[in-house]
Amino acid sequence: MLFSLVIAIMVILVTAFWVYQGMFSAMIMFFLSVVSCLIAFGFYEQVHALWAGSLDGGIGLPLALMLLFLASLLGLRFLADKLIPDNIRLPVILDRAGGGVCGLFIGLILVGTSLTAIQMLPIGASVFGFERLEAQPDGTVKAKSFSFFNPDGFTVGLATMLSNNRFGGTNRLAESKPDLLLDLYSARANPQPEERVFLSADAMTVKGWWKAQQIDVVDQRVDGESLAREFRTEDVVPGKTLIVCRVRVDAGAAKSGAEIRFRTSQFRLVGPPPSNDPALSTTPEVILACGLSDIYTHKAHGMGEMTRGQETRLVRFGPQTDFILGPNSSRPIALARGSGDQKMITAYQFDVAFEVPEGFDPWYIEFKRGARAELTKALFQEEVPTYASVAGGKAKAPAGKRDARDGDKAGRDGDSDSDGDTEKKDSTVKVGKGTGGATHVADAIAARTGVFTELPFPLSGGDSVVRNSLREGKLDDCHFFVEIPDPPPEDWDVREFKVPDGKKLVQVGAEKKDALSLFGRALNYATNVAAQIKVTDENGNDYFAIGVYSAAPVNGKMVLEIQYHPEAEMPERCLVKAKRVTSAILSATSPDERKFGYLFLVDPGVKIVSFSAGARQNARQELIIEVPQ
Repeated sequence: MLFSLVIAIMVILVTAFWVYQGMFSAMIMFFLSVVSCLIAFGFYEQVHALWAGSLDGGIGLPLALMLLFLASLLGLRFLADKLIPDNIRLPVILDRAGGGVCGLFIGLILVGTSLTAIQMLPIGASVFGFERLEAQPDGTVKAKSFSFFNPDGFTVGLATMLSNNRFGGTNRLAESKPDLLLDLYSARANPQPEERVFLSADAMTVKGWWKAQQIDVVDQRVDGESLAREFRTEDVVPGKTLIVCRVRVDAGAAKSGAEIRFRTSQFRLVGPPPSNDPALSTTPEVILACGLSDIYTHKAHGMGEMTRGQETRLVRFGPQTDFILGPNSSRPIALARGSGDQKMITAYQFDVAFEVPEGFDPWYIEFKRGARAELTKALFQEEVPTYASVAGGKAKAPAGKRDARDGDKAGRDGDSDSDGDTEKKDSTVKVGKGTGGATHVADAIAARTGVFTELPFPLSGGDSVVRNSLREGKLDDCHFFVEIPDPPPEDWDVREFKVPDGKKLVQVGAEKKDALSLFGRALNYATNVAAQIKVTDENGNDYFAIGVYSAAPVNGKMVLEIQYHPEAEMPERCLVKAKRVTSAILSATSPDERKFGYLFLVDPGVKIVSFSAGARQNARQELIIEVPQ
């Protein structure tokens, strides 16, 4: 409030000065101010390039802007005084009134240019206590001006208008900086002033974009030393929609170390002018992000790192919410290359949401300053993709459309099972006769055997246990058990395992074997502990089980227990003893009520020739699976 008052007083003082200078002198000064403003805004980036090596953009850009403006104004004023030494006599009232009107515009330009330069400084989101954006109770964001006169808005608008018309060149200000003041705010809105602001154009890329109608709102409160979070789903207001973009931010966007700090408002969506009439507006529309995948963390309140599956929820966040992307805090959304000690995070991938008017056709998305990615028609998804973050953790396809997560069973092979789902069976798979005796863990069966990614039962992404194990809407590293209704609800949306790039998932349906003799029980126990469960290809390469599922009635309710460890360092040792659906439970359940199977990650194009669930060589069972490329 105080700074806004100071701004208004400065404009009024400049206006008063030119009231007494007279109309003719004020008109000349106004014309010179406009020309100086155009020179400054048109060439300050080129001038900054002269000292960019020694001064970063946070200091160099405002310095270049003010030097150009003041040098041009002083130089032009000196020439005007030399070329036009005399004044023009006008009636006093007209002279004073005309001087006041011209003086007002001079004051707006002088103060506005200075304010614009101040906003280029790395001083944080607020300028002397003034915050440009204000969050509204309904979750939307409202932009404010410094004072009633709005000098910086007037100055930038004047430069943009003239650049769009007679004074425009090959690169108009509206095209390179559709909303310069909003751009400057987004650049300053870093959680820390020293954070990196200027990024390369390829520091952000887009995998795809789509539209949605719902987003979650989060209520957060400190409960002791931890943070309590409650979510509720809201529809966007009528006449608007959400544009959601899956972005990939390069790890090189970090200032130092390995962390990238940013705020929601540092993502901007740019599209056509609000009006189709060029006479009304030729400036592209800029919309700040209103939400993200739930990648929120807070070290001081017990949320030092993201939980797996947290990122599957799309949440509305305020423009001042701080986010950190780092190798320790953001592992569920990190993309890496290499393994072990050589593993290195290359980027972070998540969704960014913008609330836009219906019919808005976006051009590109920006992050901080410099990073820009075009939103092409080829990247647009007609339906919400399976990897999308969604409200409530559940995908809801538009009416009349069906998604892979909508429970559509068309195209599945096999006979219906008692759980209402279907038995997965690949007719191209050949399963040999089971091995005799009971000194091995299990025999392979044809049901649920093949190369596919579907879960044995659909699961609910809204279940906290399941949600914590999701990545891009699919089941990733996990070990949990959940109850399964009979039949599972059709809106249960988690239906696939997440498979690492360059691998294929082979599922082997199996029947658990019961060891009866003392020797048999000893071997069975040893095999379970050693996890010597594997498939072998025709070249003799072994692929050990990295997952196992079992389902059976427990206390009258169907319970599914899943282990899946796709990135296990020692696949032959990654499986542990079942917690709920144990061997005893399975053996006490009739075959038509239970499900059991193993998961293997194999190389594309191999031919699997055997399955082994025992320590003895003769425990190998013939299993022919042609794995596609």
